[in-house]
This record gives sequence, C-alpha cells and structure tokens, in this order.
Amino acid sequence: MSTWLTAEGAVKVGSNAVAEITGYNYGDGVNLIEDSNAFDTQESYKVGKKKGDGAIRCHYDPTDTNGQNALRSGESVDLSIYPIGEESGDIDLNGTVIIETFKTTGEDGGLVDAEFTFKGVLSEDTIS
Repeated sequence: MSTWLTAEGAVKVGSNAVAEITGYNYGDGVNLIEDSNAFDTQESYKVGKKKGDGAIRCHYDPTDTNGQNALRSGESVDLSIYPIGEESGDIDLNGTVIIETFKTTGEDGGLVDAEFTFKGVLSEDTIS
C-alpha cells in the first residue's frame, strides 16, 4: 500500500511563517564539467558545484512584515520549507538563499498574488 504525502507544511523566514502560502517549488542539482580530451571517443564529465533554486507563491499580504516583506529582491534570508508539516520525523529543507525576484499579479475582483524566486542550496534535515 502506498502512502501519499500532502503539502500541509509551511515556509518560514528565520522563525517567522510566511503568510498566505499557496504553493512553492524547490530543486537542486550540480553543474557538470566536461573533462574529455582529444582522443576520447565519447564525452566525459566531472561533478562541479551544487546549485539550487525555487519559488514561493502566496496571496499578497503587505502586513506580513516578518514573512513576505522580508522576501525582497537582493535580500539574503534564512529560509525553511516544511513540505509535509513541522512534527517530529518530518522533513525540513533549510538554508540561506538570495531572493532573486518579487512580482505581484492580480485580476479585477480577485486576490492579488505574489511570487518570490530564490537561488541557494537547501539542506535536508529531519525534525527531531
């Protein structure tokens, strides 16, 4: 029997929850450095530096002074993402990231949404 995980977690800047979260994404990877020489018959690679990036989406709340307002372009922040919750045994993705972009979108009669993109590698920990 499979266990399906639901996104019931939180996103925090430092110890402050970001208000009105509607979604997020995060991914990491590595840069590959080609190290083939002239006599190789195929390309070969070495692992380079690790990289990571993501985005946080929410309903815009300008009164969220310690959450959304801390996520401004160029700011370096301590970010934590709790994908499935904040209980013992749950996963915590955390690290220092730089906010790359901030944008808002809205439509007549609808809520204003905000999106913050960031760059930085997050570490995976288990909450004890």
